[in-house]
Amino acid sequence: MKLAQEIKEQVDLINEVLISLKQPLILENSDFLIDEMSAERYLKIKYTPSNHINFTITFTPFGIQIDIDRIPEAYDVSIEYFNTNKENIKKFIVILFTSITKVEYCGANYTKIYFYSTSRDCIKTLKYIKGLYLKIGCERKEYKPIYTL
Repeated sequence: MKLAQEIKEQVDLINEVLISLKQPLILENSDFLIDEMSAERYLKIKYTPSNHINFTITFTPFGIQIDIDRIPEAYDVSIEYFNTNKENIKKFIVILFTSITKVEYCGANYTKIYFYSTSRDCIKTLKYIKGLYLKIGCERKEYKPIYTL
């Protein structure tokens, strides 16, 4: 598979994380599916097992976008940020792959994702609000880590 250089570098960064977790490379890993691909300029990979949080990673020459659960562009980095902050991006990918994840839903307009270490310390949160919402009758789901450290 031939990819644009910028996309290849982004895929390689994800692969570095997977190698550190003793997992197959992303394009060879049965946990991930290629969702869409367009002539070397666009690659979208999905992770959707039912007992883990679902997400998609979109690689473009302009950067990486990760949609997590109901949060579009939960993690969105430009190619400029990618080129100068690879260690920070790797840290986020490690959190995504190895954390216990809890998601709080309040209607259709509020989603908050909590990432916990295996010792149950909250290490990161992401929140998405679309329009007005009431924080009543909220639902929570918990997901196991995808991989272990």
